[in-house]
Amino acid sequence: MIRLESIAHAHATLLTDAIEASVADLSQWLGPRYTPRTAEAVAAFIDDWSSGAANGTHYGFVAIDDDVRCIGFGLINQVNVFHRFANLGYWVRSGQTGKGVATEITRQLADFAFSTLKLERIELVIEVSNVASQRVAEKAGAVREGLLRRRLAGRDGPSRDAYMFSLIR
Repeated sequence: MIRLESIAHAHATLLTDAIEASVADLSQWLGPRYTPRTAEAVAAFIDDWSSGAANGTHYGFVAIDDDVRCIGFGLINQVNVFHRFANLGYWVRSGQTGKGVATEITRQLADFAFSTLKLERIELVIEVSNVASQRVAEKAGAVREGLLRRRLAGRDGPSRDAYMFSLIR
């Protein structure tokens, strides 16, 4: 069983452990903003997500398994209150991929967005080469809507194309 918990400083050690166990895999998709590695960076990361939740702009959750390990991170960000949509993202700890963790995180985040935030639409913007995340989106019930050219900023190079997937309430 996977439960999502709003990120808090009590999760710092669990989150750091998951990032360190996964940084080689995560770094191909995410920059350091989503994978903080020092104690100071983790504290700032948690502060940012906590203040975002308080302001209603972005929400971060740690995914905890039955062994009380952090096995991933999920987020709702870029919340547009007027048009009632937001972006959904996640990462999964190395060694936990291929087990349905990302799909479950996605489903729980969508439920939070639709039930608690009262959003109508959730968008998942996924790099064209990230086939595994595209499969997760589809397993969670998202529909691929199209190709977004140069949608994602390059980590160390040019911007990258992405597919837009959506979940509708």
